[in-house]
Parts: sequence; C-alpha cells; structure tokens
Amino acid sequence: MEIPGFTFDHATPNNKPEDGKIFAYGTVTSGKDTEPALKLELYYTRNKYSYTVEYLDADNLQEIRDPKVTENVHFDDVVEETAPQDIVGYDLYGSETQTLKISATETLNKITFLYTKKPLTVNYVAICTNPEATEFGYVLTTSEYNTITGTSAVEKPGFHFLGWYKEETCDTLLGTAAFFKPDVSTADGIYEYTFYALFEPITLKINQTGMKNATDSGIYQIVNNSTNAVVTTVAITGNNSAIVESIPSGSYTIREITGNWTWTYENTTNQTCTIEAAVSNTVTFNFTSKTVDWLNGECYKDNNFTNPN
Repeated sequence: MEIPGFTFDHATPNNKPEDGKIFAYGTVTSGKDTEPALKLELYYTRNKYSYTVEYLDADNLQEIRDPKVTENVHFDDVVEETAPQDIVGYDLYGSETQTLKISATETLNKITFLYTKKPLTVNYVAICTNPEATEFGYVLTTSEYNTITGTSAVEKPGFHFLGWYKEETCDTLLGTAAFFKPDVSTADGIYEYTFYALFEPITLKINQTGMKNATDSGIYQIVNNSTNAVVTTVAITGNNSAIVESIPSGSYTIREITGNWTWTYENTTNQTCTIEAAVSNTVTFNFTSKTVDWLNGECYKDNNFTNPN
C-alpha cells in the first residue's frame, strides 16, 4: 500500500518479504463483531526531499541571485528561511522570514523572496559659510529619485551663491552656475548622492583709523540710498574694523555720526559705496585731531566764590 511521502520499510523485521512479495503478519484476536479480528502493523519511513529558496526581481520575476537548494529534508518537516539583505542594488519586498512544510510534490517545495530595485536618490542641500545664518538661500528641489533632472540654487537678499560642492566641507567645487544637474548612476553600487549649494553673506567692511586712544569710538549708520532707510548701526572702538554681513546689493551711504558731538576729532565725510556680491566692499574713515578748539593759556576765570571759612 503506497502512502504519499512515505516508503515501505523493508528493513523492519515485521515487514517480511518472501519471493519478491511483501506480506504483513498480524495476530488473530477474538472479540466483538465490531472490533477487528485481525490487527496488521505496517512500517514506513518518511521520504526525504529537497527544497529551493529563490530570489527574484519583483518587477520581472527574474533571478537576481543563484537559488539555494537544501537536500535530504524529511517529508512533513517545517523549515524556515531568512531573506539576505546584502543583494546589491535591491531592497527586500515583503516578509524577512518564510516557512515551508515539506511536501511529497517536490515542485511545491519552494520559498520565494521578492526584491525591488533600490532607487537612485539625489539630495540637494543649501549651506552657508556663516553657520549662524538661517535665511541665506535655498534649492528649488531637495531630492530626486531615479529620474534626475537637476535643481537650482536661489539667493536671498544679502547673500551670494558661491557654487555646488561634492562634500559638506566644500572641498570639491562642481560648478558655479545656479542650475545643477549631476552626472550620477548606480554603476558603482552607489544609490544615494548628496550635493551642497554654498552661499556666503554679502559684506561691508568699515575701517576706522586715526584714533588717538584705544577707547575712542566711532558710530556709523549704513543708509540705503534707494529708500533712505537706516539698514543698521555699528560702533567701532579704537583703530579697528567692523564687518557688516547680509547687506543686499545696492547703493549705500555710510555716515559717521559721532563727529557731531565730539570735540576731539574733526568731522568726517559721508561715503557712498555700491555694495556688490563677490567683491571686497570696503570704506575707511580716518579721524584727525582738532587743533582750533583746544584751550590756551588765556582761557581762565577768577574764582568769585567766597570762602565760607
């Protein structure tokens, strides 16, 4: 008698082959009519089968790695397999583990793991030479997948776009045009790239010279000539300089306002400056000491107060 998944065990003593035939021996027992009068014991062994684990592309069901074949697994055993995560260029689609109950039909002894191709990802990040700056500029598209069309860097007023770089440290300049489309692929096994748009503040440097004392200060207003509005006010102490950042391009008047009240130095002259990106915008105020207002030996007055004593 054939049983799927089993083979009659000739080696078991109770299974006695004679003349090429197999006879089953049993014992006749007495009992009620409803009970069997003859009990036969036949011995079988479970067959061994192989099973296959295959790794397929979910889009076209093509193999992306050679299948794994495991031999000599008993019928009705339950096996478990874990999907590898190191198939280059692919991500697992579905469960990480699968189980299989070994069947007598070998074509059914198969576990299939499906994978999807990793997308080509390109990220674009805007950064500034001044790490404290926040509103310096941006990129039109921050990420792209598979189809790479590029993006553009956009300056905000008071800042200048320097170029596209390969690293966040900005060691490798890739181009200075605002529009940037990288030439990338997955051929080298790289599936994600990040490129950096670097911005810098537009600056104005105000030099102050001629101060006689290290504690003497000058106060300056920067006025937008288009609006006549004071953009900012800055103070400089001693013979030093101040750098004013994030000034939008345009025409400005820089005026020193301490000369209106100090008797130590001559009044200074306002200066006009056209502030531009990517150039050195610098003005210098040189102070000279006053001589006509100094007190001389004829400047005195008798003390007319009465001594209370």
